[in-house]
Amino acid sequence: MTRPITEALKAPARPLVRWWRAKAYASRYCRRLQEHRRAIRRRIAATDPIDPGVSVDALWQRVDNALPADIGRSERWLGRPPLSTAFAKYWTRYGHVYDGIGREKALEHALTFELLDFRRIHRYCDVAAATSPIRYPLADDWGDVEAWRQDLLFETDLSKQIVGGFAQSMDAIEPGFFDALTLHCSLEHFQGTADVELISEIDRVLSNQGACLILPLYLATTHRVYFDPTKVSSRAVQGYDEEGDLFAVYGYHQDHGRFHSPETLVSRFLHDVPSTLDATLLRFHDDGSLDPDIYLRFAVLHRSDSVFRDRND
Repeated sequence: MTRPITEALKAPARPLVRWWRAKAYASRYCRRLQEHRRAIRRRIAATDPIDPGVSVDALWQRVDNALPADIGRSERWLGRPPLSTAFAKYWTRYGHVYDGIGREKALEHALTFELLDFRRIHRYCDVAAATSPIRYPLADDWGDVEAWRQDLLFETDLSKQIVGGFAQSMDAIEPGFFDALTLHCSLEHFQGTADVELISEIDRVLSNQGACLILPLYLATTHRVYFDPTKVSSRAVQGYDEEGDLFAVYGYHQDHGRFHSPETLVSRFLHDVPSTLDATLLRFHDDGSLDPDIYLRFAVLHRSDSVFRDRND
């Protein structure tokens, strides 16, 4: 009985606590933004919310113009079967585990099961997993698959199928160990050259039928790094991509989020994809049909005969 009584006593104070926290954050955001602008010899624009600055159609046209011929293109429709049906079924079964996380993450996970052929996967690793709920459908539907998790916050424990440290340096993992890797809403947080270094590590740890799915791959009209001034030091911001514009985002609560321009996506990220990997970019149409707040656009790095399904749909 103690807990319900305690919760009842706290309830009237919650709106006041939320108001005070919002007020304190606003003050801290403005103060830290000014400190960054004084300390950093680069222009910092302020924005709320994040805006790619151009339409998806315009971005995709620029992507298509910039991509070398050996980079694959694939377009999918989220509002039509089979993807719409697959997501509806997934949400019916697992929507409850995404409380407080949202439908976009559920869509990313549902697409993982549609785009990767788990019948051919022996070992799978969710990269930058943190507390990801994808482990629940994996346990229910693919119990024979070894479900590994990697995150900078983890300590490596191979007996528990956990890999700690940096994703671009999974030294405890043997070459060719994983049949599939996924990065769900995480690649944009890899700072410096970590995202480029990750490509070599993907090539090293993927099996001869392996694929790495990256959902989403964020793009904008210019190469940009978004950050929350309250979450990062001025010295760190000064070191963000020299070719990128800096944007402070109110309420972002992240220290780093990289959005490539179509051109730097090619010149910076896809330029050094080894010959042992193929690259395919996907465009998902009508994502707003599922939820107006969903941002799911554009990548898959995979072997030529991989668990990445229906590449030529």
